Amino acid sequence: MMQPRWTTKNNSSSVPKQGQQGFTFIEVLAGIIVSTIFVLVTAEATFVSVVLRVQAQRASEAMNAIQSDFDEIKYEAALSFSNASPDCDATTPEKGYAQALINQIKAPDPPTLVNKEYNMNRNLSIPDQPPYNIVEVSYRVEDPDSGRIVAEYYSEIIPDAFFACRN
Repeated sequence: MMQPRWTTKNNSSSVPKQGQQGFTFIEVLAGIIVSTIFVLVTAEATFVSVVLRVQAQRASEAMNAIQSDFDEIKYEAALSFSNASPDCDATTPEKGYAQALINQIKAPDPPTLVNKEYNMNRNLSIPDQPPYNIVEVSYRVEDPDSGRIVAEYYSEIIPDAFFACRN
């Protein structure tokens, strides 16, 4: 009859050897630092993205407000000046079609952009050259708190009634 052999296996894989005991404290700290840096960079990028999106939205809404006001001026320029009698060949700015148009234009309302009221400055001027039929229109939308310029625009308009002078 055979005797069972009792042998004990030395299971060396269950007993960790020196150098195979897992992560060291330094490695764990390095991992935490790398993870923290990644999270901070991601958070900063997200914050910058939100700020830029809000600024772009304000600039877009400012340009829409400017365009709306400018369209009203173009509408006034297209009307005939029945109550005004500007000269076709005016010798002073006060007698030209440009001044007649400026007299018809009302002041703009301050725009509200992204739930905040801004200052919209519109400047109407007449170049100093006869026949004084051009109105220079410039806009500037500013943040009243910081004074930062949100949008600027410049254009020139000739009242349609002036073209009747050339016939």
